Amino acid sequence: MAQATNTDLAYDVAAYSRRAGVIVAAAVAVLSLTVQTHGMCAGSPWNPGLAGEFAVFGWSHWALLAILAVAGVMLIRGTQAPVAAAVGLVVAAQFAGAGIVAAHHWRGAAGPGCGIWTNQHLIKSLAILGAAAAIVAVLSLLRVLAATRRPLPTGISTAGRISVIAGAVVAVSLPLLLAIGDPYAHDKTSLGAFALAWSLPWGGALALTAWLPRAAAVATGLTVAVSAASAYPDYELVHVDHNWVALVIGFASGLLVAGLRWTPDSLPGLPAEPQ
Repeated sequence: MAQATNTDLAYDVAAYSRRAGVIVAAAVAVLSLTVQTHGMCAGSPWNPGLAGEFAVFGWSHWALLAILAVAGVMLIRGTQAPVAAAVGLVVAAQFAGAGIVAAHHWRGAAGPGCGIWTNQHLIKSLAILGAAAAIVAVLSLLRVLAATRRPLPTGISTAGRISVIAGAVVAVSLPLLLAIGDPYAHDKTSLGAFALAWSLPWGGALALTAWLPRAAAVATGLTVAVSAASAYPDYELVHVDHNWVALVIGFASGLLVAGLRWTPDSLPGLPAEPQ
C-alpha cells in the first residue's frame, strides 16, 4: 500500500482544520446561549418566577468561550492547526462535561413537582444542546490532532510518561479531594459531577499530550492551567466546599506538563521530539 505523502498529509490537515473550525464556531454560538441561560438569573425571561439570583455558570466560562472562539478562527484560517485544536479540545471537553452536569442539576435544584422555574424543561434542553455541541466539537478537534499526531516511537518519552501519570492522577484523585470534609459530597452523583466538570477533561487532555507535537502539548498544559479558573467562582454548577482544591490542582498540573514539554532536553533519556 502506498504511503501518504507530505502533500497529502498537509491537504488532510487543512481540510480537517477548516471543517473543525466551522464546527467549533457553531458550538461557540450554542454554548453562548447555554451559558447565558444558566448564568446569573433573577426573574429574567429565561427564568420567570425565579426569586433572587442563582448561577450555574460563572464569568470564567465566558472567558473559556472566548478562548474556544479564537481556536475556531485559527482553525478556519489554517493557523497553527495542532495548537488551535489542542487548545480548543481542552475547553470543548470541559463544556461537554459541564453541560451534562447542568442538565442533571436543574431537577434537583428546582425541587419536587414543577419546581420554581416555569420553563425548567427549556433550560434543561439548552444544557443538553450545549453538551451535544461541545461533544461534536471535541470529536472534530480530535480528528485534527490525529492527522498531526507524532509517529509513535518504540517507547514514550520521559516527559510523555510523566504527563500520562499526571493526567491519570488528576482524573482519579481530584473528585475525591474535593469531597474531603463534606459528608454530602461522597455520593456517586457529586463525585461524577466533579469528574465531568473538571477532572476528566483536564486529566484526559494532559495524558493526551504524550502523543502531541511539542507546541500543541505545551498549549494543552497552559490551557488546562488557565481553565482551572472555572473552579474558582462560587456558583452552583456543583456543590463543593473547597473550590480552591480544583483551582490549585488544575493550575499546577497544567503548568507541570507544559514545563515538561517546553524543556524536554532537561530530562535524561528523552528522545528528540518534533516541534
